[in-house]
Amino acid sequence: MECDTLIFQQNQSKIDFSSAVSMGLVKGVIPENKFGHCPDAAAVATDVWERGAAQPLYIFPDSSGEALEMVSANALDTQEIVVIGLDEAGIEKVEVLALTGTTPVPLPGLWSAVNRAFNDGSTPVLGEVLVQGDGTTSINIFAAVCSVCQQTSQAIYTVPSNKVAVVRSFVATMNKPLGATVAAIFALQTARPGKVFRTQARFGLQENGTSNQSFDLPVSGLAGPSFKIKFVAEPSSGPADLSAQFSLLIVEKELIPKNVLAALGA
Repeated sequence: MECDTLIFQQNQSKIDFSSAVSMGLVKGVIPENKFGHCPDAAAVATDVWERGAAQPLYIFPDSSGEALEMVSANALDTQEIVVIGLDEAGIEKVEVLALTGTTPVPLPGLWSAVNRAFNDGSTPVLGEVLVQGDGTTSINIFAAVCSVCQQTSQAIYTVPSNKVAVVRSFVATMNKPLGATVAAIFALQTARPGKVFRTQARFGLQENGTSNQSFDLPVSGLAGPSFKIKFVAEPSSGPADLSAQFSLLIVEKELIPKNVLAALGA
């Protein structure tokens, strides 16, 4: 049976906009989901990312861009790693480079954000892979690919300078060994370029065992060009297993009305 491609695309956009975006049927709009996990957070405010126990506060790359490198903790790792982030102008860039074990591999150019990294090889990485400053500007760690996930797991995102992010939903989960009582306060925060993080949503979880809270926003939130977005949690005791996720639509800036961009400071 023949299919009318145009009719299908038009109907899909009207009936199920989210799936139409996922299939690339809506020009200028792409989906983005950010998931973060910290398996052993202490009883302090902790950004939800893999290294939250060792470094509770995630430090973003310098806004003017930093020289970065990637390195594995295991000398046998030679897989290709995909690194997705932003250049010094805030425009998205993608690099695919092979690891050389415990010898650092320089990433081309300057980076003002690292939004995602993952193993693109045919075998799993054996050691933790870090994307970090090469020492020119800093030695801060901006992403970690763990051997369990084979990709980054950090509820942290920087909006490209030529895009706007629509925050559609978010989820938070707290896990603790059975019978252990723990509470946690979660907050979704955003920061304008050069400004402090401000809380956009705040709620608490408490459970003997596992607790989960999911929100589909009746009115979507907006994060303008170069905004930073992150989830932070503060458990009452540790080590606590925390995870969080938020879903975004990344929209070309030209599609947004000028008065809305002005209100976002763009």
